[in-house]
Amino acid sequence: MDNIYAPVMENIDGQVAERWKHCAYESFLYALVVISVYVWARSLVGVVYAVIDFTFTNPGSYAYFTIESAAGGCAQIIVAFPVFVCAHAALRSVYANRPESTQWWARYWLVYAALVYVMVLTLNDVVHFLGNSFQWGQYVQNYVKSIAVLAIGGSLFAYYLSTVLGPALAPRRDRIADITAFSMIAAGLGLGFSTLNVLHAHP
Repeated sequence: MDNIYAPVMENIDGQVAERWKHCAYESFLYALVVISVYVWARSLVGVVYAVIDFTFTNPGSYAYFTIESAAGGCAQIIVAFPVFVCAHAALRSVYANRPESTQWWARYWLVYAALVYVMVLTLNDVVHFLGNSFQWGQYVQNYVKSIAVLAIGGSLFAYYLSTVLGPALAPRRDRIADITAFSMIAAGLGLGFSTLNVLHAHP
């Protein structure tokens, strides 16, 4: 009897092993996306903050802080964003080739964990925005910073929420998200390097 069921059991074991291999690969990609999006989004906010401080305040007062923030933020974006793009493209390829991967529990847990983090940052920014609105004599840059964080955090939150509430792959939505992300990165790097050039030219 054992010989009869042996081929069946071997086939089942092979399928389980293959699925676990795919799960490990997908978990790696999910983790890479979450980590890299955290790094480049946080760095983009830092660069925007540095540019706003430089634009709305006396540059001499914040020159060192602005240079450190803008230079460090641009460097992190240059490293983290390509990693994010490659990992995201690999995940989309996985979804297209193995649609059942979109229903894996780890995807939901990692995405929802990232959404919680983005929500906390966004709500904290809303609190600061309202707090600044209730006080007199606040600098204009406080409002601009809040708007920038809401734009970056809100875009990420809306996109990733749509991937768990709706289809994991949606060509039109994904195309818009890609254009938005690349536009934010291009604008952030452009403003960051422009600010650095001005600060280095007029120390």
